[in-house]
Amino acid sequence: MTSKEEIDMFIFETEGHLQKSRDEIQKFVDNPKDIKPLEELLFSFQALKALSPMVGLNNLSKYCFYFESLLRNAKDTKTTTKKTDDLINIIFDCFEVLDSVLNKVKNGNLEDINDELLKDQKVILDDYESEYEITFINPIPLDEIKTVISDSQNNKFYKIHIKIPETCKFKKVRLYFIFRALNKIGQICWSNPEPLKLESLDSEEFEFEFEFEIYFISHEGIAQEEIAQVLDEILEIEKKSLQQ
Repeated sequence: MTSKEEIDMFIFETEGHLQKSRDEIQKFVDNPKDIKPLEELLFSFQALKALSPMVGLNNLSKYCFYFESLLRNAKDTKTTTKKTDDLINIIFDCFEVLDSVLNKVKNGNLEDINDELLKDQKVILDDYESEYEITFINPIPLDEIKTVISDSQNNKFYKIHIKIPETCKFKKVRLYFIFRALNKIGQICWSNPEPLKLESLDSEEFEFEFEFEIYFISHEGIAQEEIAQVLDEILEIEKKSLQQ
């Protein structure tokens, strides 16, 4: 049974975090290059995620967790103006959901968000995160790669062949996870199909079946086994090979 004190605390804290979040998103609208507002938003969603189960709103807690993950990735990823606008719109939609739940709680109704809304929101966020325009591949012309490698004796160059299963329904999502993981330990400098066809948001340009190659330069000290381990941790990779 949820106590009156817990409900009052939830209302007070949620109102505060929502107001702070609105202030921060306005700062981000005014200056999208400043990621500090996203960091503050992340803190607020972490707090709301922890507060919600106290009054039995477990789906709301999951909802906030989804946005926590979104913000953590967004603040670490360079995006286009269009993607920034999409992010802002998604967050404003989230505020409407949070306002609705808060108003119900104020009126004595501890009604959680339903499973369908939670599922729909997850799909929206997954779609958003899978559609980063060419930000993960930093193209280096193939005829210049050898020069780049020779300039640094501590970095290794690999051709990575990856095959994802034909049962994979969201190829762009899988690419996103693969590229994000590899860019933490090196630089993707080219691909086959070429970057435009591999990462394009335009369905007519987006082109690969279930196999592709990545030309990858590792950070200093990263061994081939570590690259393989990073890829092993990603679901829905049917086969991979690394050639130095």
